[in-house]
Amino acid sequence: GTNHMGHFYLTSKLMPTILRTPGRPRIVNVTSVAHEWGHIDFENVNSDGMLGYPAAGWLTYGRTKLANIYFTYELHRRLREFGGDGGHVDVNCVHPGIVDTEIPRSLSVNFYPLLKSIGGLITPEEGARGQIDVATGPKYEGISGKYIAEQSGPNNPGGVKGSFVIAKSSRWSYDADVAARLWERSKVMTGAAWDSIGETK
Repeated sequence: GTNHMGHFYLTSKLMPTILRTPGRPRIVNVTSVAHEWGHIDFENVNSDGMLGYPAAGWLTYGRTKLANIYFTYELHRRLREFGGDGGHVDVNCVHPGIVDTEIPRSLSVNFYPLLKSIGGLITPEEGARGQIDVATGPKYEGISGKYIAEQSGPNNPGGVKGSFVIAKSSRWSYDADVAARLWERSKVMTGAAWDSIGETK
């Protein structure tokens, strides 16, 4: 709910204002490289039970971050399909890097102290650069429907901390059928209305 459903609902409420905004308004969703661990379990969307957040917190987190990417890609598609004012709204998602925060504090496994000891974490300031640049920077003017990733971390040895590029998300994240299904399930669970982009209840 916190990582996906709330974002989905809030964006739906803001969309009429976004569509009226002149220029090229931008929507930026924060995802994570942890999306590569995730899949959407439509039989247990809230990850309830023993195999949910308490026992498998990182997997649950990965599911929510994959949901952020599905939402980004599907919203981009629907805005372009809607046309009109929707055609000038850009929506992207950003992996900010493995940032030195307290995000694992309630998880059963916390490998951040080890990562920190070997220099594997980046500062909050370095992690924030991506969101700020995608939201306001000229480099991303007119760019939409993309996954932008921080370039250090285990998947990119030697990458420069705090640098961001357009990257490929996991192969699962490009499943348009799952993205559309998650969109519809999210509408039901949140009561979000997207009539501003031509959708009915």
